[in-house]
Amino acid sequence: RAVCYGETYFFDNKKLNKIGIYYDTLKTADRCDSIVQLDLNILPYLTDTVRALIFEGESYEVGSKKYSLPGIYENLLSSLNGCDSLVVLDLDYFKFYFPNAFSPNGDGLNDMFSIRAPNGVAEISKMQVFDRWGGLKYEAAGLPPNDPSTGWNGEWKGKPAQPGVYVYLAYLRFDDGRTKVISGSLSLLR
Repeated sequence: RAVCYGETYFFDNKKLNKIGIYYDTLKTADRCDSIVQLDLNILPYLTDTVRALIFEGESYEVGSKKYSLPGIYENLLSSLNGCDSLVVLDLDYFKFYFPNAFSPNGDGLNDMFSIRAPNGVAEISKMQVFDRWGGLKYEAAGLPPNDPSTGWNGEWKGKPAQPGVYVYLAYLRFDDGRTKVISGSLSLLR
């Protein structure tokens, strides 16, 4: 027999709340002794901490509750055995850095348009850059996040692209298999 931590079990007119083997002697209808053995187990109070990252506008679900703002949340849930368990959710937003401008002039500063991504992003499975008329100016696949040497160098067909505003699409693949498409604009400065 098992009971939840903090609960008691009644046996032999006693309240039991410790692990152990207990005995009770009962009389049968024929006045014979019958020994009953109880092997009592106390199930532990379960606690777990879940750290999760979401994008703004998304939510994370624990039990029947949804959370959409960063913070630390405590959730009292019931385990499979019906015992109380505590799940602490440490929720935050993914913190990406998508530059809004770069200057590929060879000075070693901001020469590439690349994405800085938090832990949990396995790869940038595809990145595309378009001009303001929708013409594809750059495309690459399988880029590692946080590598400033990878990304768009501001060239198109081997020549410097025109200064101006461009639009990018980044297809992100996360460690847990999820994917997300991020888009935005950037200025190419010369």
